[in-house]
Amino acid sequence: MKALKKYDGQPGYYESHTFDDRPNLAARVKGTGKGKSILLMDHIDWLNEDWAKRKTHPLLSIPCQVLVGQINAGEFPSTYANQANISFDIPYLPSERDKFGGGGNVMKEFEDFIHSVSQTDPWLRENPPEVTWMVNADCGETPVDHEIVQLFLKNLSDLGLPSVAEGCYFHTDMGWQEKAGIPTVNFGPGDPKVIPYNITRIRYNHFSLQGQPRPGIQKLREVFLNVGIKKHSKVGLVGYKYFEGEEVDDACHSFDVPEYIVKELYEIADNKYVYNFTKELTGLPNGLRMKIRTAEEIAYIDYQATQVANVIRRLIKSAKVGMSETDLAKLSNVGFTPTPMFPMVNFGAESVSKGLESPRPFSKLTMGDVMSLCYALRGSLCCRAGIGAVDKDSVLPELRDTIEEFLMVYWKAIALWYETIKVGCKGGELFKTVNSIIGDPKFGVALNPGHYIGTDEWVNSSIYEDSPIEIHSGSHIQCDIIAAGTNPVITAICEDTVIIADEQLRNSLRDEYPEVFNKIQLRQKFMREVLKINICDDVLPMSELNGV
Repeated sequence: MKALKKYDGQPGYYESHTFDDRPNLAARVKGTGKGKSILLMDHIDWLNEDWAKRKTHPLLSIPCQVLVGQINAGEFPSTYANQANISFDIPYLPSERDKFGGGGNVMKEFEDFIHSVSQTDPWLRENPPEVTWMVNADCGETPVDHEIVQLFLKNLSDLGLPSVAEGCYFHTDMGWQEKAGIPTVNFGPGDPKVIPYNITRIRYNHFSLQGQPRPGIQKLREVFLNVGIKKHSKVGLVGYKYFEGEEVDDACHSFDVPEYIVKELYEIADNKYVYNFTKELTGLPNGLRMKIRTAEEIAYIDYQATQVANVIRRLIKSAKVGMSETDLAKLSNVGFTPTPMFPMVNFGAESVSKGLESPRPFSKLTMGDVMSLCYALRGSLCCRAGIGAVDKDSVLPELRDTIEEFLMVYWKAIALWYETIKVGCKGGELFKTVNSIIGDPKFGVALNPGHYIGTDEWVNSSIYEDSPIEIHSGSHIQCDIIAAGTNPVITAICEDTVIIADEQLRNSLRDEYPEVFNKIQLRQKFMREVLKINICDDVLPMSELNGV
C-alpha cells in the first residue's frame, strides 16, 4: 500500500467472450475463420486509431479503445479454421452514456461498425458476425472541483500524504450513485497503473461464518503482501472509534479493531507506519462523514425522520390502559427498513429505568405511570419518555410533583437547546445552556446533550463541557437529552433530528426540493408560534414532532 490517493471518474466497459455453440457469444465468424478474423482485427485497429483522437478525457491517460483479449480460430494446427471467436472489452466515457446510464450508445456504434465491415466482404455479407454483450457496466464522473473531491485532497495534504486526481479504468458501480445525484469518488491505496485491468478479488476465508469450511485458508499477512503492503508502506487502518485524551499512550497507533488483524499487519508493515485513520472519517469537525453536503441528503433524512415520527405518533394514539408492551409494539406498523437501534416500548418503573429494554408481554400499561417509546431508521431517531396519562389528575400520586419539578424543567432545557443551536455555535455553549437548567444531579443527565447521527444513530458529539468545536453547516444532529430521576423513577426524553444549514444549503434545498423546503418552513413556524421556541433559520426540523 503506497500513499493514499483519490481517483475521480470511471469509464464503463463491456466484457465479452466468445465460444462457438455455447452461451455468451461475443463475435462469431463462420467459414474461413482465421482469414476473416484478421480482416476484422485490421478494421478494429483502424477504429482504435479513430477513437484515440476523439474518445479522450483529461483524467484518463489512455483513450477508450476496443481492447481485444483473445482470438480463438480453429482447434488443431493441421486444419483450416472454420470459425473464429473474438473476446474484447470496450471502455466508454461518461459523456457517451445512454438515457439509462449505461453504454447502449457505444454498443450500437460498435455493432454498426462490425456490420459495415461485413458489407465489404462477400462471404461476411452472407455470414455476418454475431455480437453478444456479456456486461453493460455503468460509468460515472465527479468533477475534480466538487466539494467532496477537494475535501479528500485537502485532508490528505493535511496529513502530509501525496494525492492525485485521476480517472480509473476499473469498475466500481459509482455510475449508478452518480446518476442518482450522489457525488462519488473512488478513494484508495496505490496507483491505478499497477492494477491489472481484470481486477483480482481476494477472498480471506476467515472472515466467513464460524464453522464454515475454509478450504485453502491463508494467513491474513499473505493477503496484505499480495495487495502490495511492504515494510515501509504508510497504512491507514480504520476501526470503529479513534482515541482522544489519555485513554491510551499513543492514540495515533492504537486501534479499535480485532487484535489478530493488527498483529498480522505488523508482520508485514513497520508498526510506526500504521496509523489510526478513523478520525478522518468520523472526527469533528472535518471528518468526511460528519457533514451533509447536498439537498438530496436532506430530503432523504426528512423522509426517514417523518416515517420515524409517524411510528411514535401511532404508538401514542394506540396506547390503552392494560395493554402489554408487545401488544402496543404490534400496532407500530413498521416495515423491514434497516434500523440502527432496536425499537423500545416500555411501561412502568422496572422497564423504563433500564433505559434500553425490548418490549415484554407481561409488562402492562398503567394509567398515570411512566412509559417510553423509541423507534429509529437510518438517519433519524425519535424517542418520547414521560408519563402515560390523559391529564394531571390521572397521574399516579407519587409522580404528580415531577410534572412541574422535573418534566417541565426538562422541557425548558429542550426549548433553550433549540434556541441556542445554529451555525457557528460552539458545542461548549450548547452544553452550558442545557447544564444551567438541568445540571443538578437529581436530573441524572449523563450523556452528551446532543450528538451527530449519520446512519449509525451515534457517530460522534461535539457537545460537551468547554467544547471549542463549532456547529458547522451540514451538521446532522439529534436533539437528545436524557434526564433520569430515581426517587421516584421518572425519565424525560424528547429526542428528534435536526439539520443545521446555512443560507447556501437552504437555498439548494428550496431550488431542488421545494416541497421538502416548504414543509420545513411550516415546522419552523409551528415551533415559533405554537411551541414558542424561537429557533434560528439555520435549524431545520426533520419532522412534525420536533420539540413536541
